[in-house]
Amino acid sequence: MNAAKSVALAIVFLLSALVPAINVDAANDARSDTDTGYLSEKWRAGLGTGLGALNSIKSADIDADGEDELVFGNSQGYVHILDWNASADAFSEEFQSVDMGGPVKGMEIGQIDDDPQLEIAIGYNWNADSGKVKIIDGSSLLAEANWSSGVSWSHTQWTEGWPYGIAMGDLDGDNQTELGMGGDRGFLWVVDTETPEIYVGRDITGDEAEWYMDVGAKTAGNTIENVWGLTFGQFDDDEAMEVAIGSKQGWVAIFDGETEEMQWKWDMDGNNAVDSLCYSMIAADLNGNGIDELVVPQQSRLTVFIDGDRDVRVEDSDVKSGYGLASEDLFGNDNEELIVADNSGNIRIMSLSGSSLTTHQEWNGGYPMNAGAGVTVSMNGHDNPWIIHGGDAGVLVAWEIPSQSQHSLVWKSVSGSNGDQTVYSLEGGKNYAVAMGNIDDDDNLEILVGSDYGKIYAFDGKTYETDWVSPVLDRPPTGIAIGDLNNDGDNEIAVTTGTIGEPKGEDGDGAEGYLYIFGGSDMSQVFRSGNIDTAFGLTISELDGSTYPEIGIVTGYLEIVSATGGVTELHGEVEVWGFDGSSYGWEWNSGDKEQIFGGIDSGDPNGDGVNELVVGTGGPTNSAAEDSAEVRVYKYQDEDPTEPDYILDGPDGDNSVIYVGRYHAYGIDVGDVDNDGEEEITVGTGEFEDNKPRLIVYDGSSHNVKYSKNVDSGSVWGVRSGDFDSDGFAELIYGTSGGELFIYDGETEDFEAKTSALSGKTGHYGGIAIGNANGEGPMEMVVGSTGYMWLFTTEGQTNKPDLAIEGTDIFYSPENPDEDEDILINMSIVNYGGSDTAKWRVKIYDGDPDAGGKKLTEFSCDATQTGQRDGCKALSTGESASFTITWYGIQTDPGYHEIYGLAEDTNSPRQETRFGNNKDFTTIDIEEIPNERPVIIASTDKTVVWIDEAIRIDAGDSYDNETTDNQADRTDSDADLSYRYHFDGGWTAWVSDYTWDVSFSSPGLEEIKVVTRDERRKESEELIITVEVKANTQPVAVLRASYSVCPAYTTEEPLPSSCILPWPDNSLGLSWFESGDDGLMSLEISNDVIFNVSQSYDPDERAELEYRFSFGDGVYSDWVAEGQTVRLYQNAFFNGPDGGELQFNSGEEVLRDEFGIMRVFKLVNGALMEIKDSVVTSNGYNYTLPPPATLGFGADKEYTPQLMVREMSESGNDDILASSWSDTLRINVYWPANIAPIAVAKAGIFMNGVGVFNDIVDYAKTGDTVTFTADGSSDPDGDDTMMTYQWRLRDPRGTDIALQGNKYAKTFEYTFNEPGTYTAILSVYDERYDGFGGASSGGGYADTQVDVIVTKSGGTTSTGGGDEGYDTITLFGAAFVAIAGLVGGAIVLNRMRGGDEFDDMFEDVLPGPLELQCPSCGGLISIATTQRPIQVGCPICASQFVLRE
Repeated sequence: MNAAKSVALAIVFLLSALVPAINVDAANDARSDTDTGYLSEKWRAGLGTGLGALNSIKSADIDADGEDELVFGNSQGYVHILDWNASADAFSEEFQSVDMGGPVKGMEIGQIDDDPQLEIAIGYNWNADSGKVKIIDGSSLLAEANWSSGVSWSHTQWTEGWPYGIAMGDLDGDNQTELGMGGDRGFLWVVDTETPEIYVGRDITGDEAEWYMDVGAKTAGNTIENVWGLTFGQFDDDEAMEVAIGSKQGWVAIFDGETEEMQWKWDMDGNNAVDSLCYSMIAADLNGNGIDELVVPQQSRLTVFIDGDRDVRVEDSDVKSGYGLASEDLFGNDNEELIVADNSGNIRIMSLSGSSLTTHQEWNGGYPMNAGAGVTVSMNGHDNPWIIHGGDAGVLVAWEIPSQSQHSLVWKSVSGSNGDQTVYSLEGGKNYAVAMGNIDDDDNLEILVGSDYGKIYAFDGKTYETDWVSPVLDRPPTGIAIGDLNNDGDNEIAVTTGTIGEPKGEDGDGAEGYLYIFGGSDMSQVFRSGNIDTAFGLTISELDGSTYPEIGIVTGYLEIVSATGGVTELHGEVEVWGFDGSSYGWEWNSGDKEQIFGGIDSGDPNGDGVNELVVGTGGPTNSAAEDSAEVRVYKYQDEDPTEPDYILDGPDGDNSVIYVGRYHAYGIDVGDVDNDGEEEITVGTGEFEDNKPRLIVYDGSSHNVKYSKNVDSGSVWGVRSGDFDSDGFAELIYGTSGGELFIYDGETEDFEAKTSALSGKTGHYGGIAIGNANGEGPMEMVVGSTGYMWLFTTEGQTNKPDLAIEGTDIFYSPENPDEDEDILINMSIVNYGGSDTAKWRVKIYDGDPDAGGKKLTEFSCDATQTGQRDGCKALSTGESASFTITWYGIQTDPGYHEIYGLAEDTNSPRQETRFGNNKDFTTIDIEEIPNERPVIIASTDKTVVWIDEAIRIDAGDSYDNETTDNQADRTDSDADLSYRYHFDGGWTAWVSDYTWDVSFSSPGLEEIKVVTRDERRKESEELIITVEVKANTQPVAVLRASYSVCPAYTTEEPLPSSCILPWPDNSLGLSWFESGDDGLMSLEISNDVIFNVSQSYDPDERAELEYRFSFGDGVYSDWVAEGQTVRLYQNAFFNGPDGGELQFNSGEEVLRDEFGIMRVFKLVNGALMEIKDSVVTSNGYNYTLPPPATLGFGADKEYTPQLMVREMSESGNDDILASSWSDTLRINVYWPANIAPIAVAKAGIFMNGVGVFNDIVDYAKTGDTVTFTADGSSDPDGDDTMMTYQWRLRDPRGTDIALQGNKYAKTFEYTFNEPGTYTAILSVYDERYDGFGGASSGGGYADTQVDVIVTKSGGTTSTGGGDEGYDTITLFGAAFVAIAGLVGGAIVLNRMRGGDEFDDMFEDVLPGPLELQCPSCGGLISIATTQRPIQVGCPICASQFVLRE
């Protein structure tokens, strides 16, 4: 970056000094302290931890200087920008943001305006469950317009807490960049980056956003979470971009960027109840065809949707949790390569060829990425592409990629690997242990800091270059102290280690700690103790008057005695170690005090000339005991050999234990805080029950409390005192768990300075040290914290202005003013500092400005400009200026007043350094002119209201004896009195209106205060009106179900007494199944379910309710209220707040019956009933079962219906609320017991179109065609048309005859050419049979058979004698002719005999035997029966034929 940017950054930092406190909403995004002139950051080591999680790491030429910048967020809530410096072959730091409040895990870079530089969008957790997105300009590094405070995303009742899905691009083709955000609530937001808000000053709400989409409703049909997978891409060949999303539950979907229409959705694991964690995705053209692929990582695999097509995808199950994604044409082949980083720290370069993924290289980057992987590619400023990634440890690593098969490490953000730049990572964070001291031969002190990876770093106090790094220790460092331990003239480094918070397990492992000592010219390890348990810190001091100083150590841990029984014990002790002239070793310990010792310092608090150890305990935090933490003072004694070497010291001897009234007294300091010449004991604590931590200063001898204050934090374990600003007075310095550092004047207790958050646990465990690190100028202060080590300095008092107000120099006239007189106030400002100033201002207040005083006016001076007011002048050292202001009588009130002057330095940046003397006051008594108070009379039009509902206050009947002549103020319709109203936590200004509309934002009993005043500003008494404010609460959905047991009825006719409908007031004891119950409702597939909503309710009874059903089978209802009709839909999509509205023409399909008629239901007395032919039936909802191929016959399926309810608005503008989905009901639908089918098999031969079928055919001739049929088969409990058939035809030898296509026919024909007996076996299967191999699914089948006897034909081949035979048709024809002749002859004979009746003739003829001539041999065949048809045989030649007439 250029010099102009550096100047801009400097101005940014200095301008921030003009406000008394910096918070995460500051429009200036550069991290700053409160008072830069007094307390300024000089240097910092560390980049935080969890760098670049979920792709919050980006590389691009943001400022258009030809070299890439590296932008990344971390888990501590900071954003860093590093600029590549090609000449130094290293990265230098250009920017570090303020503490955003929570982890930064969302980031995108894009162009949102017309300037050449890019912009950076950042998504971060801001506070608790509230998240924000901010856009920063790539050149000025200031927030863009409308994004300065960060934008939150409001659903009215709640906000998005973790907006980690960020994408930017022109979605709708309007040449304006949109920003897409996917948050934790399961919604997709899209806003215009230029004007994200319509209502200025508010959060973005659903009605302001261009898109406000409930992704769960679009995909899973219910609530989903964490839509952090978000990318814009070109996934088809139209002009519009598309939006792809992924969620915690594994749903992935693509939407058209212009129309918002969903193009497809896909459940990555096939079960939306499983957390699949699709937390990252990227659009990349991996195959070079101009259409992007969608890359989606999960815990178990990586999926690439080729060309954005849901149905064309390739997976790689070797890539697990590969959430770090980037794409770039690394090798110049016009195809983008895919770079993947996974949670284990593995880096892959992959490409897509056809439908295959190829991994070209894979290696481990050296650091895990469990906070969420992130990776980027830098293409500018290097000969070859660089792949850069972060990791949990807080180290950035860059790899050069010269080819498909090669990679090499080129840069790391650790000492010794970043050229001459002082940008260092402190591996692992937890940089609590700090110290300053000289450990080499130069004049500068070294700054030492420990890290969680078990290393200690020593940096030169002037150049900040790395002087020394320790070997990796067994445990993380917890305390560092520097001193000449062996009196050889050179300092040693003493280090304690341990993993704070690690318990000792039942197996005895855990909670280990050690003492290390490093010394010699190379600071090599000269001593390591055995296990001393987890140490919390140490101090070096001469305690026993010996030759060598002692090392005091505090330890402590929790032991798990029984994990299953929940039994634990606390342990802790104080230890003294030292050098005996030849070696280091243990000298004394206190024994186990059954508390953790967490804080230690040394000094002479009792003033006896001998130093003592002062230690703090945690208290009995593992028990229900009410005892607080303790502070103990141990002094050395050698007078009584029966006593231990160190005993308790204090006013009560052995009983001198200080109980601090809180837990965790881990912040310990010994020093002269108040400049009284005696050392005090300062203690910082943790909380105790509902009590906030305390900062307490005790008298060193008496142990009495000299000063204390509660601190709004979780803990105050970083405490130090000393003259940090070199003004001759000690400062009291403390750090909080929230990350802030505070500085107060130790004597006056005045506030001097504070920082913004410094990444958490600032200065904890003794992590504050003061010293002159560079050996020149003002002092420095090194401060440890969770993710950084900070170095602060002060410019002192010698070269800065110091503006002061002296109360004795404030004068006024007249001497005894009354309330109608104007008062002239003369005030002086003086400069006590060592530098001139020409720009200053004095604000005048009635009352202390820090305690709510009212500002009267101000006097501003800029002596560099002409035309200034009288009294304005430049102030040299010791010079003062006087000026006069007027306090007009119309503004005054009678009584006692304190008139304050507050001096301010208005130089930019501010130069002043000391603020304790900037204000002072004088007192004025203003005489009251006799005047009766006005009388306030007021009322409200309502006494019970809802939140945000307007209440009108009417005070028009108020009066005053002078101003309104004792008449009501409303008499002349104008307000002659002034009024002020107090509601919802604040007062209005004085207004000339006796009516006022107010509302309240929270429920409960609320007070409205009304005051009036007359023309002489005399106020009435306060009138208090109490109103009840009720909160609209969500309705509660309760879904019940029962069986349908009532015949049809109409609403016009009364129900029959025998009808049992499952109404709520039914007294017949129906069995109800209710949402959330464990009961399982079971019913056959043909039965209906009556759903009932009558137990749902609105807790505050504010509104009528309407209902929406999800039947659990993909069918949904629209909203329906009591007495209304409703249709049901498949593939329904609801969108919008409060349960959403049905989106028509979005693929929904109305539910229809088997005739294609739309089904309509009505909500009657709370029950959902079907309407047919305009009549309410007794039918409820009926479930179906999936096709047999899906479910299998005999199986059942469980459905889980739910209900949602919401309030109904009469006006359409009410604040309506919807419930969440109810608990589910469990409804099991099953097939009934099956009845086997009936198999009927018959065979027959057709003759002249007529066939007779029997279960045996014994008249067939060779050459005859026999018809086989199963036509008589049936399924008693099923659909006959769904039955299936199988035939087997066996020849006389028992061999199966191949039926080919006829095997599974219901009816088939077969022609027999060989005589013999044939058997056809029929098997019939009903629709529930799962195959021909068995009935495992409850299906049924049946078998039967039919026999066919075939004889030789009498045609061309004789069937009996030696004559030629005739075929069967010839036999039938001859027989028919013969019979006709016989019958005709009989009729003629009968008539010749005089017979008149044909019946008589027929009776005479038919009873006798019928004699026929055999067509084969001419023999006579006699037939005595009348049965027809009949198979007959010739007794001579044995020929067979059938006689049908």
